[in-house]
Amino acid sequence: MTCDLLINIARCLETEKARSNQNHPCYRVATAQINYPLHHESHLPEPWSGSLEKAKILFVGSNPSIDYDEDFPTAEWSDDKIRDFFENRFGSGHKVWTKQNKVLYKNGSYSRANSTWSEISNRATEILGREAVPGIDYALTETVRCKSRNAEGVKEARNKCMERHFAATLAASNARIIIALGEHARAAVGQMCLGKILGSAPVVQRTADQEKVFLAIGKAGSNKPRKLPEALPRGIDDLALIREFL
Repeated sequence: MTCDLLINIARCLETEKARSNQNHPCYRVATAQINYPLHHESHLPEPWSGSLEKAKILFVGSNPSIDYDEDFPTAEWSDDKIRDFFENRFGSGHKVWTKQNKVLYKNGSYSRANSTWSEISNRATEILGREAVPGIDYALTETVRCKSRNAEGVKEARNKCMERHFAATLAASNARIIIALGEHARAAVGQMCLGKILGSAPVVQRTADQEKVFLAIGKAGSNKPRKLPEALPRGIDDLALIREFL
């Protein structure tokens, strides 16, 4: 089930519809890669990164940024290779897709360390009370799965993408701690899961047959509070509540 969902999101049928329809809510984000020299090699939408079934914490960002040099799934990749990339992005894949938060480039070299991933790993470590293992202790997903720079097109596409993909992603996830990163995720996750914009105070909500705890913190690199427990209204007491869901 999880594998099918991953491929359905990566090969989202709305993407091609959006590219040919300026009135489609996903038009801006779906065409953000149009200046890429080989259009057929545009990066696919990003379902999630890490093991959705194993991770105890699920971080939700606005949308993935793009590095055109990254060895990243395109439409020509096989379904098996796409699954391997996203599920094993942080380890145990057919390739070493990332190394110490550095992404694999198509020429075989690695990028600089991804500062967003480094911060997210720190947040997971603060919750766990030990060094977090990326992709195992936590997974990453987005409110909008198509890639762009500087969140181009996210505001327009957010509701459409959330309605199409987020509920199914959350249902497939075994994480009981859901952390929204930044304003787009705070609004989108809060409205869908709680019926209101999500705040920094942890909120316990039953989804399907399981209780989960939801909260929002500032996105990486922002001037909004994001370190734990400092970003939480009740500090260590709120952190203790969050840890009950590990």
